[in-house]
Amino acid sequence: MNFQHTKTALITGASRGLGKETAYALAKSGVNIIFTYHSNHQEAQKTAKDLAEHGVLVKAVQSDSTSSQDRQELLNTVKHTLSQWEHDHLNILINNAGTNCHMPMEAVQEAHLDAMYEVHVKSVMFMSQLFSELLSDNGRIVNIGSGTTRFAIPQLIAYATMKGATETLTKYLAKTLASRGITVNAVAPGALDTGFNAEVFGHAPHMKEMISSVTAMGRIGQVKDISGVIAFLCSEEANWITGQRIEASGGMFL
Repeated sequence: MNFQHTKTALITGASRGLGKETAYALAKSGVNIIFTYHSNHQEAQKTAKDLAEHGVLVKAVQSDSTSSQDRQELLNTVKHTLSQWEHDHLNILINNAGTNCHMPMEAVQEAHLDAMYEVHVKSVMFMSQLFSELLSDNGRIVNIGSGTTRFAIPQLIAYATMKGATETLTKYLAKTLASRGITVNAVAPGALDTGFNAEVFGHAPHMKEMISSVTAMGRIGQVKDISGVIAFLCSEEANWITGQRIEASGGMFL
């Protein structure tokens, strides 16, 4: 993949899991990394140290993407960081931060749905709005969707509904920003063996075997299966792909 060493990516929620692996994939290609984390400072600093070993510039910022105040403070921090690095623009925005909600329809309350909306729709909308002016022409935005918008798992009704909105928002952002050459795409993973799903797997130990049995590739997904797809969409080679939902699920429920 073709990256210039002057490029910088902002990734939300990247101290662990898919966000962290995506940061590694981009750093290996020479992209400088600014990433946010919610609360685990020690884990974030370790991630930052590991990323810097790839010879890129790295900045970890504690921030909650669902907070308008935090988003504004993050914008100011990113502008200051770019100035210190003698860069004029951000080149890549990856809206990765998210939380899960695993419960049947009858158990879902307004607070659960509101929480899913805040992190998967509202934050993606306003992060993209806020940082679009800082994003360079021909820049990249990648949002994280979900395989559950294609196939239905009843216990993920609140989560999947909001991920459906994320993927629709992706199309509208792509149309809105196309005149500047900015591409906007959504990557939709299937089930991943990460901390994000730890609670689900903990309650149902057989779940991994079940998922493997309904996946064409015969196993559950790993973060490295997804991070390369995201990195590709951030590259020059992907400049003719926009407004797309790209599922990377290993053929789950084909």
